[in-house]
Amino acid sequence: MTAMSFSGAISYRATAFIVVAPLLVLVVIYACLWPLDVPTAFFRLQHGANTTEITPKDELEAVLEGVAMDNRTLVIAILNKAYVEQNTMLDLFLQSLGGGEDTEFLIDHLLFVAVDQRAFNRCRTLELHCYNLATEGIDFSKEVFYMSDAFNNMMWRRTLFLGDVLRRGYSFIFTDMDVMWLQNPFSQLYSDGEDLQMSTWKVNNSNGTSNATTSWPPVKGICLHDTATKH
Repeated sequence: MTAMSFSGAISYRATAFIVVAPLLVLVVIYACLWPLDVPTAFFRLQHGANTTEITPKDELEAVLEGVAMDNRTLVIAILNKAYVEQNTMLDLFLQSLGGGEDTEFLIDHLLFVAVDQRAFNRCRTLELHCYNLATEGIDFSKEVFYMSDAFNNMMWRRTLFLGDVLRRGYSFIFTDMDVMWLQNPFSQLYSDGEDLQMSTWKVNNSNGTSNATTSWPPVKGICLHDTATKH
């Protein structure tokens, strides 16, 4: 390489450096001043390519996950304002669970489904597991008579709710509130794949007048259909 060409090469490189250096400085300054919480399109593209969208859980699913045992089993009771008055059904029900044979732990796996706002508020005050079963256009807080339209609507709403719980892959014991639990019922249940088991009276003596206990006979092949939603 001649002196002339060598000098020309140096001059070319110097010129290139003079042009590129300010650009690099601007890039560094821009990067330092760019807000950290504002992602660029490139990072948004990279983030979207490397992650999968997570569908948020609905309220019921979140509640069920928090209540259910490891085998996705829970206890469900319907709660209305008549049961939450001071020293009434709810208090007696909880007392029986607290004093029964191997039943106290079930309170942690008991979901109270409130059908009116007052019942829901009382349930939350007691720090129980609660779910507000709101039904648009229907007021379940009022007294309803057996087999009236309001009563039938309430029963259908309850049945559809329980069907929703089943479809989500959960098993449950459904209990009324006007009962007292004296012992853990799970030891009485069959585990041979029965679809439905219900409590009945079992009489131990010959004349059928005393010594009645509760049994849980299995019923096979029971399917719960949403007939009300198919019309």
